[in-house]
Amino acid sequence: MPSSVFNVLQCEWSPYDDSLLAVSTAQNFGIIGTGKQHVFTVKGGVITPTASFDTKDGVYDCSWR
Repeated sequence: MPSSVFNVLQCEWSPYDDSLLAVSTAQNFGIIGTGKQHVFTVKGGVITPTASFDTKDGVYDCSWR
């Protein structure tokens, strides 16, 4: 099993642009390890990574402000 497996803990559609999806992830089911915040663009059934941000701790929630 790869050591860089991240589990999805939360996802949220953007209220400003219905093609953007934010996804919060953490290693080891959020018990220990790092995390990432991802932003994906979803258009025509195609999911494209738009941005990602590494964190020292797991990311447990996300929201659009």
